[in-house]
Amino acid sequence: MQLGELRTILTRLTKGVELRIALDADSARVHMDRSQFDQVMLNLVVNACDACDAGGRIAVSSTVRYDRPSGVLAARTAATRTTDAAPYEAWICIGVEDTGGDVVVESTPGGGTRFESWLPLASASAALMAAAATPIS
Repeated sequence: MQLGELRTILTRLTKGVELRIALDADSARVHMDRSQFDQVMLNLVVNACDACDAGGRIAVSSTVRYDRPSGVLAARTAATRTTDAAPYEAWICIGVEDTGGDVVVESTPGGGTRFESWLPLASASAALMAAAATPIS
């Protein structure tokens, strides 16, 4: 799988951050543009690394899923499939997770997608940490 081939590059990009790669879908194959996939993965990992403090962690995973996708993906799949096409029986789910900033994703079929990364301001972060350290009685 392409993710396995990217392991060396991803490791170099994440100095000071622990990188875990778990490829459950090692032997799975998909039709894709390799260069576009590489670019997406590099961008996701670099963004995750930027959101992490030194000592943070990034986990990249791939999992073969046999359940039906939900929400927008299910609607888009149903809308783009012709009546002659066989339904998809398996999917590869690729995830990038970090210990840094929160991300919100909004997507509308045919309307586009918006990713938002939410990072606490230094003063807000200090206040949250102080509140978390205060015992509740």
